[in-house]
Amino acid sequence: MENGTSSSDDILHAFWQVAAEARERFGVVLHLLRVAGARRAYVAGDTAAVAPGEVPHILSQGRFAVAVYGWQRLSPDRQASLEEVARAFLRGQER
Repeated sequence: MENGTSSSDDILHAFWQVAAEARERFGVVLHLLRVAGARRAYVAGDTAAVAPGEVPHILSQGRFAVAVYGWQRLSPDRQASLEEVARAFLRGQER
């Protein structure tokens, strides 16, 4: 990776690690989204694990966002912990 940029494979690998940690520690499902202006496009995540009609909590930063399914079931302390994990991942993709 030249010039400090991450490849798509690196981003996906890092995302799947964070998604597995989020499922194990918090019982939530994450989807990775690419931000393009006011729109977001699905990139990766376990779509089969999301209940139909479930509305995600979106954490955006830079060119990517993380959709968190199950956010509303978490206590405020666990939401803050999960947000810290997700934002650390997102910050890592800004390089």
